[in-house]
Amino acid sequence: MILSNLPMLLSRLKKLGYTCSLDVINERKKMNFVDDFLKKDLPTAGPVKTIFHLI
Repeated sequence: MILSNLPMLLSRLKKLGYTCSLDVINERKKMNFVDDFLKKDLPTAGPVKTIFHLI
């Protein structure tokens, strides 16, 4: 989306008196949503101890 609007942005900046050069670089690694979702469900601090009080 940003890359497709760069010419318009450059044009508007030029009209305002700015001279610039813009580059868009995608540095985000490819995400696997299933693995990320499953990893969020894993405990991070080891086993959790639960104590139930029966009355």
